Amino acid sequence: MKSFKNILVVAGANAAQKQALLRPAVELAAPAGGVVTLLELDTRSGSSRSSRRITDGGLPYGPLHRLYDPGPDLRRLGVPVHHEIAVGVPHLEIRERIAVYGHDLVMMHGDSDLGRPGISGRSTVTRVLRGSSVPVWIHPHQGRTKGPIAVAVGPRDTDDPDDHLSGKLVAIGASLARSQQRDLHVIHAWRLDGETLMRSRRLNYEIADVGRMGHKAKSEATARVEELLADAHVMGIDTRVHVEKGHVGDVVDSLSDSIEPAVLIMGTIARQGIQGLLVGNTVERVARRTQSPVLAVKPDGFVSPWMSVEDWTPQALPY
Repeated sequence: MKSFKNILVVAGANAAQKQALLRPAVELAAPAGGVVTLLELDTRSGSSRSSRRITDGGLPYGPLHRLYDPGPDLRRLGVPVHHEIAVGVPHLEIRERIAVYGHDLVMMHGDSDLGRPGISGRSTVTRVLRGSSVPVWIHPHQGRTKGPIAVAVGPRDTDDPDDHLSGKLVAIGASLARSQQRDLHVIHAWRLDGETLMRSRRLNYEIADVGRMGHKAKSEATARVEELLADAHVMGIDTRVHVEKGHVGDVVDSLSDSIEPAVLIMGTIARQGIQGLLVGNTVERVARRTQSPVLAVKPDGFVSPWMSVEDWTPQALPY
């Protein structure tokens, strides 16, 4: 069963946003006996020097570690929440902590200062989504806390790396649904390649033939999703499959509005450079529009475009 044991929650000074992130973080860490680190970032200095912690008096010195009280309803789950305040460039702080302390999940609030574009035109949230090799949880304004677990999967093709990512997504979704006793909804968007051209007068396709090809494509897509569910061993979980025609972003947007999931799990290859700037990333677009938290997951073997971390020595959390 997939679990998160070492969660990094990144927030600013806004108390409501911190609490909104801590609730799902503690609930995710509890089944595995995990730990949560609340990293409060102070970006006022604009320093590019990473990992400068500050005391309550604002003076740089060694690491500041203190327990944070998440409130009585979360306290009863027994998950320690350690609070740190750091000064520096947010995505550099996050990058270093993933490399050094081995956090297996990063959680951020998309409606905070971290979600607003900087001088480069990219927000900290976008930088982390594209650069982090570990899953990233993006929490929206007034994010949902009730509802099923929803997973958006790609096509089933054993020769395609995306196929392995789809299996990984369903496994994570099934694990969360089982541990939190929620229903599981699996979403797949399909399209018939060349349909527009086939329906035009330029090709001699009968409309009925195109319709039959579309029906076959949908049936094959449904069968592939069922295979993914069988591989994920979802017995005992109330599961629904949604196979809809259209672009994945549009289909996920529409179904997210009707399903109202507590979290939407999606895979991302995190486009970089000009391609990412012009085309964008489906996960980023969905995260900006949905009121459900989005959990973005990279494929196994993803090579981070962030700068080399070979000079950082991995170590255990200092508390």
